[in-house]
Amino acid sequence: MSDFFQLKPTVASQLYRDVKAKYYRKFQDRYIAPWMRSKEIDLIGEALHNIQPKRVFEWGAGYSTVFFPQLLQGEFEWTSVEHNTGWATKLKEIIHDPRITVHNILPDDPNFVDKHNEGTLEEFHTYVNMPQGKYDFIFIDGRARAECMKKALNHLSEGGLVILHDANRKHYHTYSHLYPHQVLMKDYHKNRGGVWLGSATRKIEDIVDMEKHHKLWGTHYIIGKASFKS
Repeated sequence: MSDFFQLKPTVASQLYRDVKAKYYRKFQDRYIAPWMRSKEIDLIGEALHNIQPKRVFEWGAGYSTVFFPQLLQGEFEWTSVEHNTGWATKLKEIIHDPRITVHNILPDDPNFVDKHNEGTLEEFHTYVNMPQGKYDFIFIDGRARAECMKKALNHLSEGGLVILHDANRKHYHTYSHLYPHQVLMKDYHKNRGGVWLGSATRKIEDIVDMEKHHKLWGTHYIIGKASFKS
């Protein structure tokens, strides 16, 4: 786990881990780490490490569902919903921690086409409305993300945090103004990557060292633009 998450990262260590992850994904069938840049993993991981949430809700299951719970200690509940049956089945086969539950919630619209389709509230009504009660940490990395962001606000515990992945996509931020405390971390990518953090009652800077991450992301931005990547 320490190979892919660091509490005190450097740009060099993050670049090294990104190169290693690219290699592993190409040559290993069971590379178990989130499909994210190391700078994103370190930011999200630090938030989880510091909050130590007892209840977590995740829209969009993935290797994040396997990886990030390793940063938590003691008793907790990690509930994840996934619309793709094949992917949900695969994750259930490799997750053996009873504290983690993956629910396969199909689209309400049987005609929904999965490829490159974000989905609407009407198509994913059951999926969006899956949360029950309050959660200390909510992670949005699935379908109908704007609607999930709006829904999450009603299910945050006192001091709870919401994190949205792929926050570089502007259309995800329809309801971000509802959150009194928020930080948007963008990079040079246009249609992927980026992290948004929001809370109803707690300053983001009280949860993670944003000054550190702004400096790291700033350097990555310069390197990324110089390398002419999109």
